[in-house]
Amino acid sequence: MPVNCPSYKLWLDKGVGAGYETLKFGVSGKRISDAPHPHAMVSLYVGNLSFKASETDLQGAFGAFGPVASVRIVKHPFNGRSLGFAFVHMEQEADARRAAAGLHNQLIADRPVRVSETRPRDDIPRISLST
Repeated sequence: MPVNCPSYKLWLDKGVGAGYETLKFGVSGKRISDAPHPHAMVSLYVGNLSFKASETDLQGAFGAFGPVASVRIVKHPFNGRSLGFAFVHMEQEADARRAAAGLHNQLIADRPVRVSETRPRDDIPRISLST
């Protein structure tokens, strides 16, 4: 790695214990850690999604309620086919709540969708298989 690289200089300043994400820089030259993190935004779960629905369809439907940060339709890892659910990240909590209330049981791509706010992973009950 060249010595004049900003990430290398940051690595030298912070030491080896610095988190890897603080070492990376985005295209704009800002550190990625300075950008708003998608998990700091409100994430919505969209279930019962039509296999014909696209990210553009979701962007349009949720965009009517406020700015949408990102849309991700979850797809099968091998065949790339939609699994029938998606996650929509919205920038404002109030917009996300209005979108969840307004789009729950509404048709997107000819199918009624289920929309709810996602829960943190810590709140998800885990099943222990050990005895």
